[in-house]
Amino acid sequence: MSFSAYENLFSTVFEHAGIGMALVAPDGRCLHLNRKLCDLIGYTQDELLTKSLQDITHPDEQHADADQVHRLLVGETEACTLEKRYLHRAGAVVWVRLTVTLIRKPGGEPDCFVFAVEDIGASKRLEQQLRQHALFYETSEQGVVILDADRRIVDANAAFERITEHRLDEIRGRSILGLLNSDRHDDFFFRQMWQAVREQGHWQGEIWNRRKGGDVYLEWLSIHAVKDAQGRLLAYIGAHTDISRMQHVQSEMERLAHYDALTGLPNRLLLMSRLAHAIDRVKRGGMGAVLFLDLDGFKQINDTLGHPVGDELLQAVGKRLKKRLRDMDTLARLGGDEFIVVLEDAATPDSVAMLAQELLRQLGSPFKLSQGRQVQVGGSVGIALFPQDGRDATQLIARADHALYEAKSAGKGVYRFFKRYLL
Repeated sequence: MSFSAYENLFSTVFEHAGIGMALVAPDGRCLHLNRKLCDLIGYTQDELLTKSLQDITHPDEQHADADQVHRLLVGETEACTLEKRYLHRAGAVVWVRLTVTLIRKPGGEPDCFVFAVEDIGASKRLEQQLRQHALFYETSEQGVVILDADRRIVDANAAFERITEHRLDEIRGRSILGLLNSDRHDDFFFRQMWQAVREQGHWQGEIWNRRKGGDVYLEWLSIHAVKDAQGRLLAYIGAHTDISRMQHVQSEMERLAHYDALTGLPNRLLLMSRLAHAIDRVKRGGMGAVLFLDLDGFKQINDTLGHPVGDELLQAVGKRLKKRLRDMDTLARLGGDEFIVVLEDAATPDSVAMLAQELLRQLGSPFKLSQGRQVQVGGSVGIALFPQDGRDATQLIARADHALYEAKSAGKGVYRFFKRYLL
């Protein structure tokens, strides 16, 4: 074959190659490039012939490219392959696998570089997805276990170990069947579960399992069958969500929504609910009472000794008052130094007055706090009876507050009814 025939063959291969090709001068100028490379990075041939490939290289990788070119030029290597990023004409990042070969003249002087540029964007995207999946797998709060086709344990994440209390190195290779069995489900349950996985490819539902330490817990389990393109079973993936702990969190959130964070007493929201319930009960007969209690001297203690001491005092007040009440009564904290007592079944106005006196007496005794501190406060009480003074929770609290104002105006340390009842 003549030289010209070889030249024509090379030109044809160069132009129609399935990857980007370029001939680049030692100084970086593009001498010749094919259509595939132009399509890959969005420039026309004329545009690229006025640039060097360094001009379209991602800034973070230009120094690495220069090092590789230097090694080729000084003869340390005859070719190099690296993964790098070009910048598309539209601004997007283009991941490529670049193979560079240096062609030398007969005397050994560098003639030109041959650049072979392969688009690896799809594989890079897949690699990124796999990294994200691996990160999710390792950091997920959901326990994930991978089983082989015989349902033996291949791998499991940290959450699975935490939920089940089984270490992976102890259970790898073991059958999952029976490992977590709580004895709360019969064989029929498990036959149906695995039959659904075989026939439908997945199953999900609530299941009682047992931790390694023996505790039985409720979880939401999802099982998926993994098959190849021909439909052959490769593996099972099980995702475990510990519902029992989620329910504990939900219960704690509900508690925080209904109870005062400082004293642990019912807050305004729970108070209004219980008072409304008490009002409904007296519609069938009987009497109830709302006692609005405010501390006397609390502000001075809080200002002089500090808020931590004030908080400790409020906690002590709540505990002391609660001990004097019945289980059926409600003691709530509205905020600050204001407390509300709801009596669901008050015998007479006289009995309510006696309780108010007793609560005031309890408040009058000194409180021993931490670090040897001893403080003393007093209190005033306003009382509204129901249904006599109102049939609405908001109205009753407002009227008890009005009675409290009357008590404080009378000199503090006393109680007053919204409407006076003689003892």
